[in-house]
Amino acid sequence: MKSKKAFLYGEYTINILIAVLCILILIGVGVKFYNNFKEREIQVAQENLNEIFELINGLQENQPREYVMLTSEGWVLSGWPSKLLTINADLSPDICLSNKWKNCVCICKTDEVEEMQDVLLACNTNNLCKEIKYAQFIVNPASSDVNVPISIQKDLIDAKKSLNIHLEGKDKLVITTK
Repeated sequence: MKSKKAFLYGEYTINILIAVLCILILIGVGVKFYNNFKEREIQVAQENLNEIFELINGLQENQPREYVMLTSEGWVLSGWPSKLLTINADLSPDICLSNKWKNCVCICKTDEVEEMQDVLLACNTNNLCKEIKYAQFIVNPASSDVNVPISIQKDLIDAKKSLNIHLEGKDKLVITTK
């Protein structure tokens, strides 16, 4: 005959095993939801880039196009090559260099837009870039001749602005905020 203590230990062990199993299932479900969110976030960024590219392909001189961009926080739109002032060199993301693209536009996941090196690192991680076939290409929220990333959250959504995509002459593509 088994003692009452042995019976309670067995029941206690089963309860602990069930609790551990439930926790593992909850962690698995949480990881699955997180991965689905990340995949969807990248898919939305890719869809935005494709739609911007469609607008670029349909551009005509003196006919600017606007695009309202909605995506998750922490994404930037950047034009390459861009000069890194610390080393005074034009750099581009790896995907642009490996494809020998002279100019490219990228949507990159980063919260740091002040340092082009941080944006470059993010663009190398995401690989969400497309070639721009214009001789000159500028992305800048303030309409200057230097490529500066446009923070989708800060420069567009929070400021209630849209992208303004236009040609200056026949061979200079400019993307600013409006």
